[in-house]
Amino acid sequence: MSKYLATILTIILLFSFSRANLIYGKELNKDNSDNNENYQTLNQLENSLLIYSQKGSIEIGGTIGTPSGLNSRYWITDHLGLDNSLGISSEKDPVFTVDLLYERFELYKLYSWKTLFFAGFGAKIGSEDGELSNNFRIPIGISFPFRYYPLSISIYAAPAFVINPKRKYDINWGIGVRYNFGKAYSIKKKQDILLKNIDILKSNIDTLQHGLASTKGELATTKGKLNSMEHELDIIKVNLDSTKDELITTRGKLNSTKGKLNATKGELDSTKGELNRAKGELDATKGELATTKGRLYKTKEELGSAKIQLLYTKKELDNTKNQLDDVISDLKNTKKILDDKQEDIQSKQDELDKAREIIKNAFTGKEKEEEQRKIALKQDHLDKEIKQLNKEKLAWERIKEKEAKRREQLREECESRGGIINQDGYCTCRTNEEWNSEKDKCICIKGYKRNPKTEKCEPCEIIRYNGRCVEDCAPDEKKVRLKKGPNKFVCIKRCRKRNEVWSKRKKKCVCKDGYYRNKKNRCVPRK
Repeated sequence: MSKYLATILTIILLFSFSRANLIYGKELNKDNSDNNENYQTLNQLENSLLIYSQKGSIEIGGTIGTPSGLNSRYWITDHLGLDNSLGISSEKDPVFTVDLLYERFELYKLYSWKTLFFAGFGAKIGSEDGELSNNFRIPIGISFPFRYYPLSISIYAAPAFVINPKRKYDINWGIGVRYNFGKAYSIKKKQDILLKNIDILKSNIDTLQHGLASTKGELATTKGKLNSMEHELDIIKVNLDSTKDELITTRGKLNSTKGKLNATKGELDSTKGELNRAKGELDATKGELATTKGRLYKTKEELGSAKIQLLYTKKELDNTKNQLDDVISDLKNTKKILDDKQEDIQSKQDELDKAREIIKNAFTGKEKEEEQRKIALKQDHLDKEIKQLNKEKLAWERIKEKEAKRREQLREECESRGGIINQDGYCTCRTNEEWNSEKDKCICIKGYKRNPKTEKCEPCEIIRYNGRCVEDCAPDEKKVRLKKGPNKFVCIKRCRKRNEVWSKRKKKCVCKDGYYRNKKNRCVPRK
């Protein structure tokens, strides 16, 4: 009996499918008819009565047929859904079905409900006489969803190819009733919006009534003013008649003024000649400005050569340092030689003093006088060596003093450029600084700024994407925390696509003036 019923349902559903194609074709022809605009307007009005999208909705209910039991549907999109059933067959065997349905065609529609045709494919898994039974089936059917109640009724028949326990053909059928949770929420949302709109409409009506009452009073006041203005216009008419006579008199005066204007025209013609001469002088001034422009370009070239000269100056400072190092080395060697000479002279002096003591005690008479004369000659020679040594020491002190002055001058020139003298005596920049040849001084590297109290380059809290320090991000930039590095935040452009700008009012990226956003979400020029 169930097979016969399923066959009848299949025939009815195939007839519904053909009717759906016919209705769908009529709708396409209707879009091309002369009443296309009215048809679209009616559709928009009807669809605006309910805010509802089937996508993401869950329906839960029951079904009678193959199987009989629980039934649920989940809508992946507005027209594509997944249908599941869990129950028993007509022979009381447990059955589970799963189908993918496509519900697109509309067969019939009223104000409160409509009829939709659906089709799909799926499988049935269950038990038959204690053995595993499964088949592949193609369900087709019709649904009756209510527009203002979260209920839907469906009838289907499914031609099936049985795989287990033996291959054969069969027809499944079923009648189901389900509760749509997503539609229930949408209906409640629509009711809330309608109630809110009703309150707003009542408020607007009260405001309009109050405005009409006040406007009525204003019209009465305006009518009185118009009556008084009519009397004033009569008086003005009399004044205009008298003014007409005055205008006739003025006309004669204007004719005499015309003659004076002709004379003034001659004077203007002579002034025109003077203006032409002034134009010639301006042209000459223009030539002088062009000459001045050339001089400015020449000055620019001179500034460029001066920049190169500053670079050479830095190189000369480094060369001067090398020369000073050589002088220091020579001074150290000379000092060692002088110290050695002084020790040699001192030892000779000690020997002469010992020789005098020996002569004084060991010799007498002429022999003593001869030895004393020899000692005196040696003393004179030694005194000359001491004198020469003192002169060499004095020259060494002068060279050392001169070298100290040159080193102090090198230090001052280095500090004037923002640098310091390192351990090796070279002029270099401090930590987190680099040499800037255009400014001819040391400046902070990117991401650092100079502390006026300590004169040191310290990390900035906020930087731009190019590394430049800023106090705060611009309105069209967003502040992003940095996980690494010495800086805490970086400012990133909010609108990085081509031809986009930040809108303060909308608080989002919009297209520039003269551009619009196409379907690919790009800002392109307007045609």
